Parts: sequence; C-alpha cells; structure tokens
Amino acid sequence: MKSPYEPLRLASLRDVALKSSFLLALTSARQVIQHAHVDVSEKDMRLVRVKAHEVRAVPTSA
Repeated sequence: MKSPYEPLRLASLRDVALKSSFLLALTSARQVIQHAHVDVSEKDMRLVRVKAHEVRAVPTSA
C-alpha cells in the first residue's frame, strides 16, 4: 500500500490538511494531559517506588 503523503509534494491538499489536523489535535491533547494535575493533600497519598526511576502516588484510603 502506497502512503498518500510520500513524497509530500505529490500529496493532495486534502490529505495534507487531514494529516496536519490530526497531528495538531494529537499534540494539543498531549499538552492538556501533561498540564493536568490533581489537587490532593499529602495525608491522602503515599509515594511508592515502583522502579529505580519511577515513583507513583497511591491513595491511602479505599
């Protein structure tokens, strides 16, 4: 199957617009997720070391 975007100069304007829109939406969603945060107090959470480089917050209450 041939890619509709390679080479780019031969791609239709519609295909390039769809790809650009998709990549923009994907990037925007990632930025929203990265900037989202949960406001909880420290007494409600404890930190657990999962791996040498990763620490996760785990709720203390069920």
